[in-house]
Amino acid sequence: MTEQQIAQLICAIGGPLLILGGLIALAFRRRFLAGTARATGVVSRVETFRDNRTLFSNQAHILFHTPDGTGHTIIDTYSGRRFYRAQQKLTIAYDPLDPARAMPVNFKSVWALPVILGAWGLLLSGVAIYTLLR
Repeated sequence: MTEQQIAQLICAIGGPLLILGGLIALAFRRRFLAGTARATGVVSRVETFRDNRTLFSNQAHILFHTPDGTGHTIIDTYSGRRFYRAQQKLTIAYDPLDPARAMPVNFKSVWALPVILGAWGLLLSGVAIYTLLR
């Protein structure tokens, strides 16, 4: 098997698998969001870390309260530029039976993983189709 055939095989298998992974991630997100309650959260602080490869990692500590008045803090970790600001208000989706299972309702938290997996899957599938048809 030549290197080109191996690359075609990787694209032909990997592309659809990534698309499937994106669809599964989307289904899990939608299922979680359908059974959640909403609360307004406030970013209490944002911490920035630099790892040994000079990449930045940020952690936003987000405080929200359930209707019974209990406060809960979630930590949303992300890399790159600062996505949150201190004292920023945002909507939090949480499981009423387990408020520790919570996430901010924004593009990054809800859609980023399905979109990234789907886009890479479409790209690899396109490469596989292009190389097979030429």
